Amino acid sequence: MPTLNLTRNRVGALVLGLSAVLFFLSPLFVPLDPNEPSGVGALWQTGWLFILGMTLFPFGVLAIHDWVAQRGGGRLAGVALSFQLLAVGPLQVFAGLDTFGLATLRHHVFQQAENTETFQVLQVMMAELTQKATPFPLPFPLSLMGVYSLLIIGLIVLDIGMIVMGITVWRTGALSKWASVLYILGFVLFIVAVFALPGDMIRMADAVIGGVGGVWLAWSLWRQQSSGSA
Repeated sequence: MPTLNLTRNRVGALVLGLSAVLFFLSPLFVPLDPNEPSGVGALWQTGWLFILGMTLFPFGVLAIHDWVAQRGGGRLAGVALSFQLLAVGPLQVFAGLDTFGLATLRHHVFQQAENTETFQVLQVMMAELTQKATPFPLPFPLSLMGVYSLLIIGLIVLDIGMIVMGITVWRTGALSKWASVLYILGFVLFIVAVFALPGDMIRMADAVIGGVGGVWLAWSLWRQQSSGSA
């Protein structure tokens, strides 16, 4: 029924904008701790924003797929959606581990005085988990990244889906082309931003580009619902 589709896509537009804001803000407010060991804590203390953003993300891209597919997106829109949804699993697993697992261990590391036996043991555990622990039972190119391999794989798969989505939007003209470009660029830059040092300008730039692009795209979807039939 057209009315049902219209309502669903409008809700999807709201969710799309909200998920973009949460997702791109997640690495922005990671605190700078002078005692933090180098190379750990990509989403420390703000990972819950990432998790919530990725939880809402599928509903937003489903609304985009629904709208674009009805306007000539067809198979290409389906390919984009497949990659986008495949990325959610590894990204959520990493975010949960980094936010609720490694965060507790980091807290205990920072509470210990340096050069004590407990501090040294905890440092070894951190190194093992962040650099050597891997989800792959056999040698794999990303195994050296440890648990961060989940983040890398998820973001690469996600970026593929986002680029294909952008091509679909550009070809069909179903939504704002430049909004989709900013939204996609935000996800591409996120790979760099999430590993940047706290306070690095790349994090601020990515939050602005991706957040504005996501909200703009959501507004474009909302306006299309108001001016056209579903």
